[in-house]
Amino acid sequence: MRVLPCVAAMTFALAGCGGGQFASHRSASPAPPPAVAASQPAPTQTPATSPLTSLIAVADEGGDGRITLSLSSLDGHQLAHTTLAPSAPWQGFGVGAGMLTFVDRNELKGLTPSNTVETLGPLAGYTAGPVIVSPDGQHWMWSSSSPSGTSTNSKLMLATRGAPDRVVAQETSEQNHLQPLRWTAAGPTYDRIPMGIGGYILFGDSTRGPSYRFDVVTGQVTPVLTGSNCYLADMAMDGTIACVGGTSQSGVSLVVLSPAGHVVEVPLPRPAFNQEGAIAFAPGSGGTTLVIGGATGAGADGAQERYETDVLDVGSREMRHLGPAGLRPADGPWSWLPDGSLVAYRPAGAFGGDPGIYAVAPDGTARKVLSSGTPLGVIAG
Repeated sequence: MRVLPCVAAMTFALAGCGGGQFASHRSASPAPPPAVAASQPAPTQTPATSPLTSLIAVADEGGDGRITLSLSSLDGHQLAHTTLAPSAPWQGFGVGAGMLTFVDRNELKGLTPSNTVETLGPLAGYTAGPVIVSPDGQHWMWSSSSPSGTSTNSKLMLATRGAPDRVVAQETSEQNHLQPLRWTAAGPTYDRIPMGIGGYILFGDSTRGPSYRFDVVTGQVTPVLTGSNCYLADMAMDGTIACVGGTSQSGVSLVVLSPAGHVVEVPLPRPAFNQEGAIAFAPGSGGTTLVIGGATGAGADGAQERYETDVLDVGSREMRHLGPAGLRPADGPWSWLPDGSLVAYRPAGAFGGDPGIYAVAPDGTARKVLSSGTPLGVIAG
């Protein structure tokens, strides 16, 4: 089975995090992919009387090289799906505005729980990479690039319903390009990351470059972390930051910085966290609880890859393993369920048991929801 989550060569940085001082952060105001043809959504497979609660957005093999995108309830019933052509890129899938969002023919579209596909709008100059959507669905951000001599001109674009597109930032460089990171309740963030770095990359959000926060109302761009080599992973609604870096002699650390300047640094043990990603604060936790995924990287040498899911309690500085062996959190900031459970999955061929998507309770007990697929995130009911 093809491994969907960004294992092939990509433009994400792999540089390690060294030591350094953490600067206090300021809380700011808030080859090109071929065209993708989406099929008409299939009839719903869930009875109309089923209650709509939280849904899992999933990408899975659709046969003949196609990718099926779906929305499923926590009891495994599929409410909606659409199938993309074999040429569909992994990049561009996401969750936002209560939909599973994807790129089709340079337009941003969304698969809704009512089993319809909504067109949000065009993506001018889009070639590849993530597209992030605001929680209310009124805005979305992507990057465009074009050659400029021996350099690349990179633009970060913002679309707003009923308004012209805006250029948030741009750069012409031979080394770096701009790329959206996440859009959470704290607002949108983006990175300036190296180009042309690939390899065996298991977490697509494991970027290594300066990060910025953008205020949609004022247009202000503010550096999120300055004077440190700790790289942004997530930002809570109150401005608390999670980043990866630190001064651990044995490797990197997971670092949490509060708006008041309080720093919590927890070393990430090796080899369990030779790679890390899918870091996300629990909604409503005020930046006190977050999840992190780890991987040994053993799959690069042909062995079974070993994943794990850990939860950090920031107040006690305690990081504990959660759930059965071999699970990794759902990608992106939307892995949490409203009751404090997490959506996690075991890819095919990974250590720990059968593949599948699981709902993992706060006490670590897990229930299989689907037998295959990659969860893109949660749509909270």
